Amino acid sequence: MAGITLGQTASSTALPNAKLRFQVESIGKLAGLNSTDIQALYQDRDGYIWIGNKPGVSRFDGYTFRNYTTAKDQPLGPIHSIIEDQTGTVWIGGVNGLFYWQDGQFHTCEVGWSKLGRFCQYDFPVFGYSFYLVA
Repeated sequence: MAGITLGQTASSTALPNAKLRFQVESIGKLAGLNSTDIQALYQDRDGYIWIGNKPGVSRFDGYTFRNYTTAKDQPLGPIHSIIEDQTGTVWIGGVNGLFYWQDGQFHTCEVGWSKLGRFCQYDFPVFGYSFYLVA
């Protein structure tokens, strides 16, 4: 089966001679994953597993998938990288640009030009300041 294989082990630190037991489950399109062509995988601080694939990104909560393919009508995928910053914002990057997860949806990172090259401005609403990503 194509898709993701998730596993969990019992800790053996308390009993070093104990046998480890694994629980393995394969999940894929039948479980709701929109594509099995996985190109990035990340688990955020809340435990969600983010899966970057050709159409966009899927978020798995341990039970169900939520699939996202656009940010303000702009296609997300293919997605090649996923990361979370110290404020808990999940960032995804791919062929169609840089996007961030905020208020339950993906937003585009507006790109401009400077002497240093392309940049993306992101405003931190909590801290009241902006930062710029330069590529």
